[in-house]
Amino acid sequence: MNSRHKVILAESIQDDGFRLRLLRLASSESVRSEMEKDAHLIETAIQHDRIVLSRDEAMRQILREIAAEIREVAQILWANPEREDDGVLVWLEGGARVEAARRLGGG
Repeated sequence: MNSRHKVILAESIQDDGFRLRLLRLASSESVRSEMEKDAHLIETAIQHDRIVLSRDEAMRQILREIAAEIREVAQILWANPEREDDGVLVWLEGGARVEAARRLGGG
């Protein structure tokens, strides 16, 4: 993908205020640890196109559970390229349009 110039390297800028709001909602220390590990993905998505492609279903569920509390999280579109039912290739080829079913906050 790099050689075809299809990868855009985006600078991730840590948002301490957002990160504090996110981590306060952790239901346990292990969830907090997972959130800390992946917070940069969420921050980058919020600052750019609001899309995350990840195989991490556990994090997807954690974020769905807190989406009602943090508007920015609710607006993120999440797709798992390993799950056939996510139809990631078709979705990307179609322009990765906003689909309510992909939003962490639902419809």
